Amino acid sequence: MYSVVEAQRAEWSQDDRVKLFFRPLKYPRRWPDEPAREKGIDVELALMVLTTAEDTRSSVVILATHDTDLEPALKVAFQRKGQGVQLETAGWLGGRRLAGDLNLRHTRLDAADFKLAVDPKDYSARARKAGQKRRVMPLGVTPSS
Repeated sequence: MYSVVEAQRAEWSQDDRVKLFFRPLKYPRRWPDEPAREKGIDVELALMVLTTAEDTRSSVVILATHDTDLEPALKVAFQRKGQGVQLETAGWLGGRRLAGDLNLRHTRLDAADFKLAVDPKDYSARARKAGQKRRVMPLGVTPSS
């Protein structure tokens, strides 16, 4: 499975509009009965929201999550945002909207949106050996962007 993730990361990393962050999985003593967890990604994301919001080369920062641990970072980013940088949130239909008191633009995502976001490419070794060349862009990134 790790080689599949590495193959996907290698392909997506070729696009300079895409920034990928991976953190090592932490395996609990009761694994596999208890799932492995990715630790520290919320801190990484909070820092990225803050630095991108302050960067005047950015025009829009969209935080797509329902993780309330990120709400303080979103509020600080709103206070510090660079001139012309727009902050937005996105989340699943029916989920809690982050920082609702800031009155940010919010996009509600549903099952149809989820299907559009799925990368249908087969990154398995078998597919790579067969020479699959089709390139699929991450959600919201198009070749003309």
